[in-house]
Amino acid sequence: MDSYALGYEKKNMNSRRCHKILRSMEWTWILKDGIGLIEVRRRKYQIYSFNSDSWKDIHLTPNRHLRFYTRDVSLKGNTYWLVRRDTNWFMRRPHCNLSRREPFRGRVRDNSDLFLQNRLIMEERVRETPKFFLLCFDFTRERFGPPLDLPFHYRQEDSVPLSSVREKQLAVLCQRYDTLEMEIWISNKIEPEAASWSKLFVAVNLKTRLTFPFEHGSFFVDKGKKVIVVFDRDLEMHCVAYIIGEDGYF
Repeated sequence: MDSYALGYEKKNMNSRRCHKILRSMEWTWILKDGIGLIEVRRRKYQIYSFNSDSWKDIHLTPNRHLRFYTRDVSLKGNTYWLVRRDTNWFMRRPHCNLSRREPFRGRVRDNSDLFLQNRLIMEERVRETPKFFLLCFDFTRERFGPPLDLPFHYRQEDSVPLSSVREKQLAVLCQRYDTLEMEIWISNKIEPEAASWSKLFVAVNLKTRLTFPFEHGSFFVDKGKKVIVVFDRDLEMHCVAYIIGEDGYF
């Protein structure tokens, strides 16, 4: 469960860059409580410095309630991810204990009601309303910035990869799962603690050209021509480069 990200420390213009590696280590336990199974996660972080050729432990704020969703993108020495904040860590399991009444609001009329109430308690504990954020690790200060809102509304099924534009801007692609429509957004300002966005273009009517959404692809942007190149696989698992632009250009 280890993952790594590469970046560099920003110093004055005349000094050489100090490159660093961020290491994230995650442990998972499965425990049982009075209602069902609970998944417990712990994460530890380390920094490797190329200048000192050594590792050190660092204590960071993103805890078990944040899950990294996309591959990282390096920009201006920092690293960006799309992350999701979980509302809980419970695994869905059918559960009914007729010999023991769990505390809940409402009145139990019979065993069937008790079973229903126990299921509702379990459903409430496993329900998730995940929201995705942009998260940056600042290699100069060696800490994460706050979760940053994305410039569009989306669903969990939508595809949202990240990219960079000439090491100056961050690009976000959002492809809708049902219509395959794409929105391309470019950052006007991107820092560990703040971001602002403008829409580059929207590609519509892709259902006549594509039969599936992009899932694990990467992309890059030609900002001047308003064209993107997406690398992914087709239905026959062939590696394909799709060139997509405005007004149905494909």
